[in-house]
Amino acid sequence: MLSRRILYYTIISGILLFLLFLVHTVYHNRALGATALATLLIFWSLLFGAWLLPRYRPLAQFIAGATAIGALLMTILAATYWSYQITWRESFGALIVIALLVIAVTKNTTLPPYVYYVRRLGKQLAAHYLTVIGATVALVITILLFRHLYQQGILDAERTPWRFIDQPLFFTGIFLAGALLSLAARKQSPALRPLHLISYFARFFGVGVLIFKVGYGFDPFVHRATEEYILAHGVITPKPLWYVGQHALVVALAHLSNLPLAWIDKLLLPASASFFLIGWLYVIAPQ
Repeated sequence: MLSRRILYYTIISGILLFLLFLVHTVYHNRALGATALATLLIFWSLLFGAWLLPRYRPLAQFIAGATAIGALLMTILAATYWSYQITWRESFGALIVIALLVIAVTKNTTLPPYVYYVRRLGKQLAAHYLTVIGATVALVITILLFRHLYQQGILDAERTPWRFIDQPLFFTGIFLAGALLSLAARKQSPALRPLHLISYFARFFGVGVLIFKVGYGFDPFVHRATEEYILAHGVITPKPLWYVGQHALVVALAHLSNLPLAWIDKLLLPASASFFLIGWLYVIAPQ
């Protein structure tokens, strides 16, 4: 006899997987594809994190769950590509495997009362409206800094991006935005406190992405051309063992989300590093 929890989790996972399949086969829309994939991964991260760290705060559970789901996805995709190929079918199959594993492991897991936390956060935001204004100003500064960096972008091959930005302006903006976010978060839910650090890391890691319009690192042309070929044909030979995980993950995310492969290739490392480094060092490690 199936428990009510496992039935709910199975139905939700099935609906989200079906929506992702529908977007791929019918709509072919980038926004819908990315939203469906993100919603699915977030749901599994919340569920898996609640099973991994049942006595921790919801944010710590989510970070641990996202780490585990990401590791599972990379491992399954790398093994699949090394032994066979990566197309949309194999990418979607990896999600089905993860869904079955998550449902089986978390069948007796209870999710935290997120509705309660959302309501409490809403009350805190209403009670401390000045901190909301400060956080909004910090967000505006962050957007302007990203825009400024993008406008300084170059197509040349240079050793460092820091020579091409207005460093006093950049670091002043980072200080102001970080200070405002830090002050705002002190009177808010603990879940908001890592935001200023994530914002710092995102801007520092994002400098290379925004300044170097083509790409950064070693041989971006070669790596992206290889990934584009795998995206179109499913496999490329020979398969270098030290790049199997990167190629499989980038290509699978491009298949599943409908986002351009170049975006994923450029943003995967900065976005992941900003979130996971701060998440583990600032949220989970102190507990």
